[in-house]
Amino acid sequence: MKKLDAVWLGRIRYSYGLEIMDKIHEKVVAGRDPIVLLCEHDPVITCGRRFEESNLLYSPSKLKNDGIDICEVGRGGDVTFHGPGQLVGYPVINVGRRVRQHVDAITKSISDLLAVSSLDSRFNDEFPGIWIGDKKIAAVGIEIREMVSLHGFALNIFPEFRGFDYIVPCGLKNVSVVYWSELATAPPTLEEAALGFAKRFAYYTQHSLNLIEREGFINELNG
Repeated sequence: MKKLDAVWLGRIRYSYGLEIMDKIHEKVVAGRDPIVLLCEHDPVITCGRRFEESNLLYSPSKLKNDGIDICEVGRGGDVTFHGPGQLVGYPVINVGRRVRQHVDAITKSISDLLAVSSLDSRFNDEFPGIWIGDKKIAAVGIEIREMVSLHGFALNIFPEFRGFDYIVPCGLKNVSVVYWSELATAPPTLEEAALGFAKRFAYYTQHSLNLIEREGFINELNG
C-alpha cells in the first residue's frame, strides 16, 4: 500500500500556506510521497477562477482595515472565506485524470467525519461543497497541475470570525453557511478534525497514513 503523509501546520497566514503548497507540489511532481497539508488560516478572502467582483460586498480598503487579506488563486469556484475556526486541507497527490475520484475522496471523508456528530451531509454537484440541509458547511475547490492536485477544502467548525458576512459565498445569493459547533454540542478541535479527515482520506485513496511533525516538514521544505 502506498504511503500518504499528513501534517498539521497550525494557524498560518494564507500566503504562507500557498508558498508551502507550491513547494511541496514541486516535490510530489518529482516523485515525493503524496501529502495532506492541514491548517487554520488568518482571516482571508480568496477569489477563484470564476470570481465575480459583485460577490465581494466591501472594498479592499474596508477588508484591510478589518484585518482581512484578499488573494486571487488558481482553484475553481468563485469567492470564499478562510479564517480562525475553520479547518483547511490541501491534499497534494498525483491524481492523473482521476479528478472526479479525487473530489469524491475529499467529500466522502468530510461527510464521514461529520457523521461522528450524527450530521447528515451531502455533496452538491451543481454548487460544489458539503451541505447540511440548505446550509453550506464546507467549500471544495481544487486545481490540477502536472497531474498533481492543489488546494482542497475548508470545513467550518467554530464561528470565531464572521468573514462570510463580507462576501456572497461562492457566488450563491440567499444561501447561508453553517458551522459544526452550531449543529452539535461537542464538535472536535481543529487538530482532532484534521486527524479524522486524514485517516478517512487515506482510506478512500487506498494509502497507508503517515503522520509527520510540523518541524521536520518545514525543515524538509527549507532544506
